[in-house]
Amino acid sequence: MPMTIWKFEVKPTKGHLCEIEMPKGSNILSVGSPDREHIYIWAEVDSDEKEKEIRLLFVYGTGHPLADPLEYIKSKKKTNTNILPKKFLGTVFVDNSQMGKAYVPSDTLVFHVYMVNYND
Repeated sequence: MPMTIWKFEVKPTKGHLCEIEMPKGSNILSVGSPDREHIYIWAEVDSDEKEKEIRLLFVYGTGHPLADPLEYIKSKKKTNTNILPKKFLGTVFVDNSQMGKAYVPSDTLVFHVYMVNYND
């Protein structure tokens, strides 16, 4: 079982949600934006693991309301779901100049990334 570190891009859809498929049992190590344009997570994974699992991430801008993960999970029609507490992964800074400053009058956007584990 060779353990390696992989990088996954966090691409929120549906507003602030992101589902990332990774090998089962992966351990998320950190979150960051080294290019200040994209958000990534790095995870320790067993590169031989064939079974995959979905990690549910929530990405929020500073000052935005935090959504209820249960509402999203229910919308996926998952029943008998056990939701574990959300885990804060980190804060990242993204360059706003790529967006023409349409969102905020600052050069930097600040995002906070959480992960929610749930079992069916």
